[in-house]
Formats: sequence, C-alpha cells, structure tokens
Amino acid sequence: MARLRFLILILLCSPFPIFSQISPTGIPSNSAVIPVPLGFINPLAPAGPLLHMEIPITSIPMRHGNPIVAKMVFDGGWGAFVGRSNYGSINYSTGTLACPSGWNANNSTGFTYSNFTFTDPNNTVHYINIPALNYNGTCENSAGQYFSNTAAPTSGGGYSTDGSGLSATASLVVNYGDIQVQVQVTSIDGTVVSSTSSYQGDTNGNSTLYSRAESGGQFSAASEPITTGGAGCANSGVQGEPPPPPEPGYIYVPASNGSQETYTLNCQTYNYSFQTIGLSGQRNLISSVVLPNGTQYGFSYDSGTTGNHMLGLTGVTFPDGGSESFGYTSTCASYYCLASATFGGGTWQFQETYSSSTQQYTATVTAPPRYDAPSQSYINDKSIYTSLPANTTSSPFLQSVQYYAGSSTLLKTLSLFLCANY
Repeated sequence: MARLRFLILILLCSPFPIFSQISPTGIPSNSAVIPVPLGFINPLAPAGPLLHMEIPITSIPMRHGNPIVAKMVFDGGWGAFVGRSNYGSINYSTGTLACPSGWNANNSTGFTYSNFTFTDPNNTVHYINIPALNYNGTCENSAGQYFSNTAAPTSGGGYSTDGSGLSATASLVVNYGDIQVQVQVTSIDGTVVSSTSSYQGDTNGNSTLYSRAESGGQFSAASEPITTGGAGCANSGVQGEPPPPPEPGYIYVPASNGSQETYTLNCQTYNYSFQTIGLSGQRNLISSVVLPNGTQYGFSYDSGTTGNHMLGLTGVTFPDGGSESFGYTSTCASYYCLASATFGGGTWQFQETYSSSTQQYTATVTAPPRYDAPSQSYINDKSIYTSLPANTTSSPFLQSVQYYAGSSTLLKTLSLFLCANY
C-alpha cells in the first residue's frame, strides 16, 4: 500500500514547566491506575498524583496495519495527536568530549550521545538503556602531537527500563564529517514503532514517516487522510512574556460519505499566580473542543491573579452534559498537587508521601462515603498504594495495594512482583 505519513502535534496549551506534571507522564508501565471519566489518575507519580486523559476524535482502519488515529491527550496540558496509533518520537542528549588539560581540539571535536528515550502517542516517555555512543575527536598539544580523545562504542542497543518490552538499537554514521545518529525502536511483537532512518513499519510491511511540531509552533500540514490547520493555541516561549492573541486550531477528518468533518480547538487566555515565589502571568490554553455536530467538550482551569493558581485542570464538561472536576493543594512536596476528583456523584481524595530512607512513595486514596450495614453508618473506604523503591525522577512501579473497609479494617493486600524487561 502507499506509504503513509503521520504527525504528532503537541500544542503549547499547558502551563510553564514549573506548573507542569513532572515525569512520568502518559501511561507509565506497571503503575497504579485510578479510573476517572476519559482517563485515570496515577497516585504514585513523583510530583504528586498525575492526571492523564484522552478524548478520541477518530480512528481510521488501515490494511494490515495499525489505524490512523486523532485524539486529544492531557498530561499537565492538552495536546493533539494525529498519526499511527503505535508510533512516537525519539530523543537523546548530545555532549562534547573535552580534551585533557594542555591539549586543544584540532579541527575535530569529539561528541557523545546518551539518554535515549522514546515518547509514544500517549505521551509516555520510555527510557532505553543504550550505552553512550562516542565519536572520536582529535586533540593537539603545544608540541604538535595528536591523539584521539575517546574510543568506541559507536553503536549499541538495549531495552526500555520500565518493563514495556520496547527495545532499541543506535549507531553513529559519518558522511563527509556530518554525524548522523540512527536509532530504531521496536515493540515486543517486532514492529518498528519509531526510527530516525527512512523506515518505520510493522511486520506486514506497512510503513510510515513522521514529523513533530514542537509546543508553541504552528499547526503543520499532515498528509491525507487527516489534515490540520490553525495556530494551535500558541504561547510565548519566554516566561513572563504575554502570549499572542489566542487563535484556534483545527483537525479535519474524512467522513465515510467522502465529506470532511472539522474539529475546532478553541483557545482562551488565563491568568496564573504562584505567590509562594512571586511569579505571575498569562497563558493560552484550550478552552473547548467543538465537534462536527456542534456539541463540545469544555475545560476550566485554576486561574487567578493572587495566591497560588497554577492552571491545573479543574473541570471538564462532556457533550452529553455530564462533567467531572478536580481540586488541588499547595501543601505538598511539589507545592502544587492534585488532591481530589469529583464525578458520578462522589469525591475521591488523594494524598501522597515519599520516604527518603526507603525511596518509596505511598499514596492514600479515600473513596466517597457509603452506607455500611454492619455498623449502620456511613464510612469512607480507603486504599493504600506503595511503590517499589525508586528515585524521585523515575517512574515508580507499583509494589502493593492495601484495601480497607472504612479507615482501619483491612480487607486484602495485593502484592506485585516484576522481573526482566517485560
């Protein structure tokens, strides 16, 4: 079949980094999951409970391959994804190899490439355990002597560190002095889900290419069958600088009758304030997603000019009239944490702690009141989630869950055991 292109669009409709949810985002492997309408809450995220939501727009079947999908994804801010349902982007860090004291680089500087990651369509960052790759540079001393300041490896491979089963290979290719880092990420079933070279595809031979529009940029045009347009809720990249006037973005989807349906992403300017450190300003955020039939999803945020209002998502209204809301607290380790979720007629409370001695996170989730027949009273059940030992930046794996009737009657304990890369 013809080669297809796909596009990942992450719109800058999120707060500044200080307001954003700290890694991990997306759908981390082996993590705790508390379902909410349109998504879930991970109570064991390093920066406090993490909210992940997705609004499906369309899914177009493809012959013998993964479908082309369009959806809205929330991870600290709303973004749009358009593309193959299993593809993503590759990132890595680039550093220089310095010459020893008394030696200077001679026309050729050494480089090192490390910290390889793969970001999937759910905005989950998977760390790939590939050893650093090095490109030789040449050093010279005052006596005119030369030597190479590093050695191999120039290629390597490894597995994801989160148990997702992803693997990757990386190599350095030099063409007339131009260094190319070629990386290929493969899923557990053999599908090449991302590649810096020309090929990406599944084991049936279906391939695709991708491009990525960084946050705050213009919507880029994707090839058929789904196209996009509009400014996409752009913001200034400088903290404290006012955003440009809000402009909507558009996603154009082919209908089964051959016509084109338009999804409109409206934007609005919101005030934020972080009184604790004296920070304030404005950001453009997505205020609604209007569907082709005129109904819409609406969004509200924790906005204000005084106190601590850090643009957390506070409410979602659904096209059918339903809604859900979220509350936040500034009395937590990261100064701004998700504290509650209200939907279906009840409110769930979240509280997380971290032990530096054991390097473990503990999250307590308290349910809405229910009537307890034995005690003839209303009680609040709770669940306690405990992570495996982890540092403060990695994705904590779930180790155990304790389920209580009320606050103290232990009903059962669920323990998990994880091994290897799968």
